[in-house]
Amino acid sequence: MRVLLDVGNTHVGWALQEGRDLGPVGRAHHGGGDLTPVLDTVLAGLPIPQAVVVSNVAGADTARVVDEVVARRFGLRPRFIRAPVAGCGVRNGYLRPEALGSDRWAAMVAAHAGWPGDVLVADCGTAVTVDRLGADGGHRGGVIMPGLGLLRRALGAGTSALGGVVGDIPADAGDEAAAGLARDTADGVRTGTLLMLAAALDGLEADARRGVQGTLTAIITGGDAPQVLARLSGQWHHEPRLVLRGLAIIGEN
Repeated sequence: MRVLLDVGNTHVGWALQEGRDLGPVGRAHHGGGDLTPVLDTVLAGLPIPQAVVVSNVAGADTARVVDEVVARRFGLRPRFIRAPVAGCGVRNGYLRPEALGSDRWAAMVAAHAGWPGDVLVADCGTAVTVDRLGADGGHRGGVIMPGLGLLRRALGAGTSALGGVVGDIPADAGDEAAAGLARDTADGVRTGTLLMLAAALDGLEADARRGVQGTLTAIITGGDAPQVLARLSGQWHHEPRLVLRGLAIIGEN
């Protein structure tokens, strides 16, 4: 049995793995602060595994915390994955392969293993990443955009009239109150940023489909995926556990 950890800038996702099957899964908020109490709580309820496989994009300090907590709780050192030149049927398309985020690599590994043909993978977290993968496993490249929270905070920081309004929008604000054009400022910011991100993703999906002779599956994951998915007009498949599924495959290799 393995423990899989997907450590992002504001959340940590986890799962138990038996073979390639994912058992219980969960997600906890750490908000970019001290990960120690959050990770202690997450790991306290888990059985002692044979290994811990980690994707960490939250920096070296966070990696040290993960290493220390895992060693203290389980008596072993975690395996931090990095994006290689190639592996698990996928070829890294970055000019400097090691610069590709480990979460993006894990997501592409899972997408290639789970869906035939070309795939487009959008991960909607603190940042939004989109990666194109050919049917042969070749990474064609990708883009990085600010996520909903960053977009809203940028509006607040750059406009004196919106600073207080943006601060009142919950980090996980949904789309219920803003079905069309907004009638107040908070809904205007919420709807505008959501439409902006959805339009970008739909444009990338449409461009990708025009360049494919066979099938293409567009997959969306990440904490903000449900909000964005409600605004997408293209054909998208929601897979909230994509990175964890990739970690499960990588953990076997």
